[in-house]
Amino acid sequence: MAQRQLEALQREHETIKLMTNSELSQLQMEHDKILEKNKELDLKINLHRGYFRHQSEELGSLIMAVTNLADDCYMRHYGQLQDMDILTKLDMIKEFIIEKKNIEQMAALSEDCRSPLSSAIELTTNKEIGTTQLKSKSRSSLGSTGKTQTLQNIRSKSASLKA
Repeated sequence: MAQRQLEALQREHETIKLMTNSELSQLQMEHDKILEKNKELDLKINLHRGYFRHQSEELGSLIMAVTNLADDCYMRHYGQLQDMDILTKLDMIKEFIIEKKNIEQMAALSEDCRSPLSSAIELTTNKEIGTTQLKSKSRSSLGSTGKTQTLQNIRSKSASLKA
């Protein structure tokens, strides 16, 4: 009877031992999976850090470029440059560029308007002296005054933009 009890206890012990080993093996596999997942996540984090670092550097470069442009395109009515946020600086740069473009277009129009008038005056110089004097008088009242006023407007706008 003692022998049977001993054998029963040994079988029970072996069964418990097998069950415990099986459970331990499952836990070990879960642990290994978790370790592998942690390694993958660490790798992803490091990749993202590098990506975000690169993006931060690019953003810093863009902000510095906008600040430099804003410094070059400064317009007084926007206030102090140091107090402006990035969007205000961009608005100021946009306004500056639009004004420069408008000035350039006005200068081009001035050149276009001047060319036909001066060509007409040159043609009339071959005609009679009286007609030439009349055309010259017309030119001086229209062409040179208009051109002078347009150039003065352009210069004053350029001066105000630089200031």
